[in-house]
Amino acid sequence: MISTEQCIEAYKKHEQLFAAADELGMPWQTLYSRLRKAGFSVTGNKSKWGSEKDRFAAKGEACFRSIVPEAVDQNDEAFQAKVDFLVHGIKVDVKSAKAKKSNARFDGKRWAFSLKKQLEEAEFYVLFCYCDQGKHLQDCYLIPRDMIIGLQTISIPCTSKSKWRQFSVNPDCLSDFFREMA
Repeated sequence: MISTEQCIEAYKKHEQLFAAADELGMPWQTLYSRLRKAGFSVTGNKSKWGSEKDRFAAKGEACFRSIVPEAVDQNDEAFQAKVDFLVHGIKVDVKSAKAKKSNARFDGKRWAFSLKKQLEEAEFYVLFCYCDQGKHLQDCYLIPRDMIIGLQTISIPCTSKSKWRQFSVNPDCLSDFFREMA
């Protein structure tokens, strides 16, 4: 019989339900049930096992975590958490985008962010804008929920002026901002 401790250790090792279940030689449903009964959070590691989009999102979340070390990662608490972080009790969602060509007729590039899943939950959105196929952080935006009510997406041109530019912030100032908001 496989113990609860063995289940937890296998899950910690793999950070993925299916790989841990394979190692233990049990159905994933059984492993999931045992972990949940033990009060162990089954969240997965999207930076390791997720899709390319998930891994890129995890990159932005890791960047935020390094800039705002007091942030509590809600993805560690629940799979597909409604917001990414709690910072001094403030709900923050982090979005990351790579610069992409706006359309086939023009050379201009833009960053596009989808907000629809977290629209009612997050109090602030931190948008990380990457260039060079996502290798370098080019810009950062801090947008209060009040400013985006009714929107499901935000599109920010990389070079031209935009109404969103007024929300551009130095990422190093984020920690102080959230501390002041608390």
